[in-house]
Amino acid sequence: MVRRGPDDWAAQVCRDWEAVLEAWKARESEDFGAVLHIGFDRPASIAFENIAAEHPRKMLFTAAAKYAVPPSFDSSTFPLGHVEGIPVHLALRGWGYVEDDAVVKLAVPNMAQSQFSGWVAQFAEARPDCAEAMLVAGVTDEASYLKYEGAMDWEPRYRSGLYRYGFLIAGDEDDPCAIARAAPPWLSSRSFENIEITVRLGNVFERAQIGCVADLGLFNLNELSKKPNFGRKSANDLKNALLSAMSRGPLSDDKVGDGGVDLNTEGYSGSKSLLAEIHRTLALCDERERDILNRRMGLGRPAETLQSIAEDYGITRERIRQLEAKATKRIIRQENWDDVLTAKIEKLLADRQFPLPILGLEAVDGWFDGVARETEAFVYSLANFCGDRVSKLEIGGIQYIGFLSQDEWNGALSEATKILAYASDKGWDEAHLKNMVFPTIPEKAREFRPLMWENICRLAHFSDAPSGERILVSYGRGADHAVEAILYEAERPLHYSEIAERLQARSAKPIDERRVHNAAANIGILLGRGTFGIERHIAISSEELGKISDEGASIILSGPFGRQWHASEILGNLIERGFESAAIDKYVVDYALTKAVGLQSMGRMAWKVADDTNSAGSRLEVREAVLSLLMEAGMPLSAPEIIQRLVALRGVNDTVQLVSGDPLIRIGGGLWGLNDRDVPIKRKDQPALFDAVATSLSMKGMGIHISEFEAQLPPPLTPKMLFSLASLDERLKVSPGQYIYLREWQHPRRLTVSEACEEILRSEALSFDELCAQVHLRVGRQCDRGVISSSLQSIGATFGGDNLWRHLDEVEAAE
Repeated sequence: MVRRGPDDWAAQVCRDWEAVLEAWKARESEDFGAVLHIGFDRPASIAFENIAAEHPRKMLFTAAAKYAVPPSFDSSTFPLGHVEGIPVHLALRGWGYVEDDAVVKLAVPNMAQSQFSGWVAQFAEARPDCAEAMLVAGVTDEASYLKYEGAMDWEPRYRSGLYRYGFLIAGDEDDPCAIARAAPPWLSSRSFENIEITVRLGNVFERAQIGCVADLGLFNLNELSKKPNFGRKSANDLKNALLSAMSRGPLSDDKVGDGGVDLNTEGYSGSKSLLAEIHRTLALCDERERDILNRRMGLGRPAETLQSIAEDYGITRERIRQLEAKATKRIIRQENWDDVLTAKIEKLLADRQFPLPILGLEAVDGWFDGVARETEAFVYSLANFCGDRVSKLEIGGIQYIGFLSQDEWNGALSEATKILAYASDKGWDEAHLKNMVFPTIPEKAREFRPLMWENICRLAHFSDAPSGERILVSYGRGADHAVEAILYEAERPLHYSEIAERLQARSAKPIDERRVHNAAANIGILLGRGTFGIERHIAISSEELGKISDEGASIILSGPFGRQWHASEILGNLIERGFESAAIDKYVVDYALTKAVGLQSMGRMAWKVADDTNSAGSRLEVREAVLSLLMEAGMPLSAPEIIQRLVALRGVNDTVQLVSGDPLIRIGGGLWGLNDRDVPIKRKDQPALFDAVATSLSMKGMGIHISEFEAQLPPPLTPKMLFSLASLDERLKVSPGQYIYLREWQHPRRLTVSEACEEILRSEALSFDELCAQVHLRVGRQCDRGVISSSLQSIGATFGGDNLWRHLDEVEAAE
């Protein structure tokens, strides 16, 4: 349809693309614009008058044309407007002019705000590539989403569902019932027959008449916990099963809304992420193959061994291996996403100056969305579908990918160490040493060379020459090597005297215990009085260590600048925040804090906020980068994910100190997000909430514990979310002991459980029941007996033969 002037139109039917181009060239004047539409029906040409008059001499596309023309003739992401419900876009290039999509977006006044509302508007802003599909389907708000989301194609349907889940779930990520309530419609309606749950869970659900995910949302976790055979492990298994099902996306048998279209497995072919491709591929496998590959990959669950799967099927592990090999070979032969995976990684690794962390992949390429939460599945795919060219290797607790195997890294590190040890008395400068050690890592993996240098220089001692060069003067740790070997061989942590005994058994020379003690302190982890070990001797996972590190850092960073915190204080506060002390003590906490960013060890298990050596400009730059990452992700991220994404994008290992400050906010569960986007109460409504809290505190005259908000907040706002938001109001403050109070008080005016235990036991020795009664009175609330027991450990209280608890100081004074 060619617009020749005001209300003057001429229509022409074109049978192919060449005819369209000819019609455009054949216009009588360059002042004429046009609208291209593809289909059997269309509005009258004059209906396009207003929108075409605003864009003279330009080609406009209806939505049908936008997605049918050749890729080089792209058009604006957002529509310029609508004609009888049909979105109309501006063609950007290929018609004798070039337009910038960003400029077009600015020219469309608040498109997302005018067309959408609520979380849908925020999603449209974050993912403009999906906004068009939502408009076409009629999805503009929560109500229309629930009704019409099934009308969208697989990709926008999947993305919008995940975004809505992140919007609704904030603060309840570990609660399977909350996950069910926040689940997208395509998951909410799914039967548990189509979700991989344990036999135990299936029996529980059968008795409770829970047939689908929506049924689960009618319960809360406390109600489920009262069901026979439903314990903490079942809750964790259920959470993992739901998250795995959600990451898989909509399936063919998921119910859809009134305007929906049933999707079959072919709907996955247009997906734009690795995980979506993996799920699509597994959906095409038979039931047994799918189960074996799922379990071997660790897709949404811990990965399993061949033996454990074989035992379930009642066949040999060799038979399971054969079935796995047969399935992977067929997938390699039939699918092409494995080739795409290899090609993308090769492109990402080209010319890098610093290794690429796996948790940073999503930041550099959206095709890897979800990999951070499915690391095991990604590593499996890398090893089994991409040959042996690209490898995963772990260095300093961080997983990287590169053209370097773990064995090659270890060999290069060993060889480089020997070179520096040999050169320790040669007077060589730093530049010469780098020329010597860098070739131990092949050129194809040159980005690992700076990291290797950083590792081997921990044992190097340099002096500054008059010329300004750094000269290597010594290298090595002496007795440290022998002690390190003993600890790595040990099945448990060892007291330094036992380490000395084991060393003595290997050597004819006398062993100095003091030297062994110093060496153990240098290279080992202090796990008790005079007792040292390595990380595998700690009875908790690296993930749990990360949570302790993150929460501990949050406690220290929330306190006064310059204050020193002892690890036992941090332990007490962690217990107040719900951490179980069965596997952690002050020694584990002290080690976990070594992994935290922004902290400084003062020795003797004391910590404080690190002295900030970065310039204000550098801090601002990093903060802006973090905000940009969170906006790009479209959802909250953990601190390790943020840091490793920064490494992936910036190519340097930044020291990042994450501190809450609008819009960056810590939203609980070790996650960081954006205010207004990742919290259920919006910024405009927050002042009224803060006013209500401040008024309540003034009337009460003392702080309010987080547990005392449980029944006072309207869902989906949680106490954890309220406490995170409170840091944004200058009147309110949150103590490490999880009390919210008025900042002018300078203290919550209430004791924590640990403080109460310490205060009571300094006065008298008590039985545990007597102590519990006293603690309840001192803190002014009912406390879990397990928390009291853990607090006794954190303050170092001792239990005597007379069945009484005593403060450690009182015991030592008596001795």
